Amino acid sequence: MKIFNILFICIYTISGFYHPAFGQSDVEKLDAYFLKKMKQSGIIGLQVGMVREGKFVWQGSYGKVNNSTGQLVNDSTLFMIASSSKPVTALGILKLCSDGQLNLDDPINKYLPFSITNPYNPTVDITIRMLLSHVGGFKDNWGLLDPLYTVQEGGDSPIALKDLVSKYFTPGREYYDSALNFSAEPPGKIWAYSNMGYATLGYIIECITGKSFDQYMQEEIFGPLGMNNSYWFLRNIPHNNIARPHVLADNKDDSIRVLPHYGYPDYPDGQLRTTVKDYAKTIELIFNDGKVGGSSFIKPEL
Repeated sequence: MKIFNILFICIYTISGFYHPAFGQSDVEKLDAYFLKKMKQSGIIGLQVGMVREGKFVWQGSYGKVNNSTGQLVNDSTLFMIASSSKPVTALGILKLCSDGQLNLDDPINKYLPFSITNPYNPTVDITIRMLLSHVGGFKDNWGLLDPLYTVQEGGDSPIALKDLVSKYFTPGREYYDSALNFSAEPPGKIWAYSNMGYATLGYIIECITGKSFDQYMQEEIFGPLGMNNSYWFLRNIPHNNIARPHVLADNKDDSIRVLPHYGYPDYPDGQLRTTVKDYAKTIELIFNDGKVGGSSFIKPEL
């Protein structure tokens, strides 16, 4: 069985490939290129965008939202962008830092209502910067996390972020496993990709602000940046223009099956559904030294 998720792709470039005066023939060449790549890769639907010199300059939308209904991708189609959500969660942390509500080198336990300690290195602090950089010593216990996925129409996990993080990192709780949840190496010493690190960052945002993670991100990040078509939960999306995951059945006719939407409790690490135009707002922020409309939004040194 081969999974064919409908893809969300952004192309970001500083120079080359685009000129403000490019015409219809250039757009046609881009269209032909991406349609060819879609066919070669077996992609059902695709959205592509370009940022140049700090500005969103072009977008292309191709293929289908749902292979069964034939609904076509357009520029407003939402895509679940998986781990490309992590930089957006990191932006939430950087906003709090810019506003003086945290320091990146603070221990995470300064903000949590319970302590998270590496059982192999209990005297070493785990800092916010470590989690941002995937060096916090957290491991993703997929034997636990995979069964927590919610695969059904509606798709949002019923497990609160607080419950997931506390049960995962507190000795004696139901999701705790010292060997599977933590690295034996001291925090800060080795790089190991960590979804649970970003779930914890999302919960830290909740602890500092007193708001749910998704509420904080909507009010303090999406709203100010003009990301008006970005959502963490299916229940908040006011339309059905959402790309569906697909699977190519492992049989002779290679039939394509449309899968339900899904979700998971560690959602700050990958559950954002957005458009290429909305996501480009975060890239524009980087190119523009943390400024939005000429005003500082994130301190440029961050």
